[in-house]
This record gives sequence, C-alpha cells and structure tokens, in this order.
Amino acid sequence: PQAAPLGLALGSTAPAVEVRVVEVPATKKGHLLGLHGQTIDKIRQVSGVRKCHLQEGREAGNWGNIHVEIVGTWERVEACEKLIQQVVSGDHSGIGHATDWMPIEVHKISRLMGHRGQVVTLLKDLTGTYLDIQQGPCPGVPAGEAQIFMAGPVENIAKSKILVAEFLRMMDLVPPSSDGG
Repeated sequence: PQAAPLGLALGSTAPAVEVRVVEVPATKKGHLLGLHGQTIDKIRQVSGVRKCHLQEGREAGNWGNIHVEIVGTWERVEACEKLIQQVVSGDHSGIGHATDWMPIEVHKISRLMGHRGQVVTLLKDLTGTYLDIQQGPCPGVPAGEAQIFMAGPVENIAKSKILVAEFLRMMDLVPPSSDGG
C-alpha cells in the first residue's frame, strides 16, 4: 500500500488525512463492488472513510490487479483496508453481510448465465444478492466442478438460495431450447 498523509494546516487540530491505494486481484472486482456497488459502499460506511473507490472504474478487466483508493484518517483507512482484505478473501461479516455457495452441475452453467448474463443478472436483482458463478479450476473449486457464490444481507442470502435452487430444479424439468439456451 502507498500512503501519502497530508499535513495539518498551521494551528489546526484536525486529524491528518491519509490517501492510500490498495491493490487487489482484478478477479475479485465483482466481490468488492457487490450488487450495484452495495459492498464497496458498505465498506466505506462501516469504516467511516471519506472515500473508498476503484481507480479503474467498474469497466476494468478481470486480469492483473485493480487499485482501490482510500481517503480518511489513518485509523479509518486501516479499518477500511482490513474490510477490503476480508471481502476479497470471501468474508463479508465485517460489513454485516453473509456469504454462502451452492454446487452447480457444470452442464447447467450456460443456462444459469443466460444470453450475455441476463439470467444471473435477473436472479441478482430479484434476490438483492451478489452472485458469482465459479467454474473450476479456481480457488476453492476443483477442475470439472462449479458453484455459485452468494453475498449480501443475511435475509437476501436465504431468498437467493431458494430461488437459485428452484431455478436449477426447473432446468431438470424444462429441456434446453434448440439454440442451446
């Protein structure tokens, strides 16, 4: 992390403001932003920093690293960085959110995603949770397996699990269309 504390004005008793840039894997951008930016907003609110945002913006790719700029007092910047690291590692409890996951049969992934992600986006909006379809090999998911990761308010996770389970069950009852979707 790069820190650049800004000094106090002569005679000022206001605490110094620190600007810090934290690097996180770009593959965790969605986890950090959350549904409609609610996760990064919650990190900012809970830590009490003035600013916590992605320097690259929401359009950043999913390779390499992304940079999160944090502005606030040293103590609040420290708290914010800790929350960011927790979220990136899959622990959203520091911001009052829950996480869970469900296994998915690999052959159902494309239908669960939908054309250009429309189905999973609809499920996100209906449940108010961040959803991430993860296909192995990747951390926590062996090759040939898949899961859906869920993060958000506790009550929304319960709703999300029910809706996703029912959607997956419906896939067994309704054959795929002839175009593969």
